[in-house]
Amino acid sequence: MRDPADPRARLARWARERAVALGYLGALGVAEAGYRLLGERERAAVAAWASTNLDNLVTHAPAALPLSAVVPLEHPLLWLGLAAVALPPVTARLGNARTALLFGLTHTVGTAVSQGIVWWRVTSGDLPDSARRMLDTGASYVVAPALLTAVAFAPWRWRIPAGAGLAVLLPFLFDGLAELEVSAVGHTVSLALAVPLYLALRRPPGAPAAGPGDGAPLAAGLRGAA
Repeated sequence: MRDPADPRARLARWARERAVALGYLGALGVAEAGYRLLGERERAAVAAWASTNLDNLVTHAPAALPLSAVVPLEHPLLWLGLAAVALPPVTARLGNARTALLFGLTHTVGTAVSQGIVWWRVTSGDLPDSARRMLDTGASYVVAPALLTAVAFAPWRWRIPAGAGLAVLLPFLFDGLAELEVSAVGHTVSLALAVPLYLALRRPPGAPAAGPGDGAPLAAGLRGAA
């Protein structure tokens, strides 16, 4: 058995307690590297397939939803850096399974509401039918609410960089909201969900930090919500 004071044991425990955050960062980095290595035509095909537009949500939502969260079309290093200052401290506080549920919901519900509005506008004739095939990918429905959650609940040493990152994003997150643009609606929904969901899912006071399996049932977090 490893000595708990062993630096390797401490590092392994640190990584286990943040496995979801590290996994997402790894997926984001690998997906971005692979995407940038493709030719222009192949990148366009990947983006079109991963986009969470209406047509793709009908045909392959289970694949498009997770893939779209790791294929930012612009500023990939920015999103990777922002995720790195937001997700690890939130995961350490919330646990792996609850973190995955929290940001899976912000991404999924943000997508569902924004694309639901597109469907309504297309059926009412306010948007052309081509809007069903728009490009809608990116990490922002995960990373923006993660930054907000880190600012609200992470230790102070993490709140400062998370707050700085959120301040960088804020001028752009709601651009087009008055016109019901997809990204602005999705950002509004995902950010509005972040803090209430965290409070509902957080571990009861005094509960031990969770490992990669998050052994305590999620129901315990719901019972412990304030």
